[in-house]
Amino acid sequence: MEENTGEGVDPRVKDQLEYLNSYTDEINSLELQLDAANATFRNTLSEYSQRLKLIAKKLGKCVQVARPYYEAEEAAQAAKLECEEAAIRYHRACVVHKEARETIAMAEKKFNSKKDDYEFDAAWQEMLNRETIKLMNAESSKEESEKEHKRTTQIFAAAVQKVKKLEQQLKKDIVKSRSYFEQKKVFLKVLQDLKNRVESLQKAVMDSKASYATCLHNLEMISSEIHERRKLNLPPREPGVGAEWDARANSEITIHPPLSLLQLWESESQHTDSLSSATEPDVAYELEHLCEELSLEPNLRFRHSQSLEESSLEPYISFDSANASASGSGQVSLPSSTSCQKPSSPSTY
Repeated sequence: MEENTGEGVDPRVKDQLEYLNSYTDEINSLELQLDAANATFRNTLSEYSQRLKLIAKKLGKCVQVARPYYEAEEAAQAAKLECEEAAIRYHRACVVHKEARETIAMAEKKFNSKKDDYEFDAAWQEMLNRETIKLMNAESSKEESEKEHKRTTQIFAAAVQKVKKLEQQLKKDIVKSRSYFEQKKVFLKVLQDLKNRVESLQKAVMDSKASYATCLHNLEMISSEIHERRKLNLPPREPGVGAEWDARANSEITIHPPLSLLQLWESESQHTDSLSSATEPDVAYELEHLCEELSLEPNLRFRHSQSLEESSLEPYISFDSANASASGSGQVSLPSSTSCQKPSSPSTY
């Protein structure tokens, strides 16, 4: 990779910081939506519970008496769906079994019709073995699906009989309490939709945080490789004979923190004119500590009040162009772009 000189800014660093800002905004937005969805679910659940209690109190004991019937009716409906799914699986197994038998029959017929012209070689044997194995698997699958279909059919038939029996025993209470259970069914549908919304937002937050963590990992890789390259290729600078040291004449490195949630150290102004403050700043060292601090942020919780785009999005690493060309030690060689994994682009919600 070509080493940067002057105001050389590794585009990977800038890209990763932009991704961090984008994902932080996305996570902030998603977490606000998640909090609102959770609050809506809790409020709706509380409201519906109170309304059902009032309806039950108004109708009296018929609700409790008729409850076994409606529970049996729900169980029968679930058994019906399971039976239908088992029937579909059995039908598919029968089709696969039939196709396997037909394939073997056609192969045998073709070979018998031309057995004088063809020899029963290894290729034919391998093909027949393969089709025979497929047929055996199809037969096994057919038997299992047939047993499952019979089992679910029996469960469904028993559930239907139970519903009919309870309907005869509790006919009056069933009619009286019907409004309660119909309203309960509507409420459960609304609550299920709200629950699905909450689960969808939870997954979106987890995905965004995973992408955020990928960006941090990429920055750590860049930091580590810069640090190693500097140790190998950049020996300490020494002043020339009789030369006067000037802090302003040395290459300066400025670190602009990318995230508003971080509280980075501030350099002491009284050392800016000294030799040590002019030569100590180390891009890899500070970037490495920045990444470590980001990685230790608990649960990736963010402040919504301040967008990361308002924080410094200036070049993350900048060199004093007046001196970088005069001193070869101001160059920093960065790793290839293949060393970092680029995260998926932020999704829109």
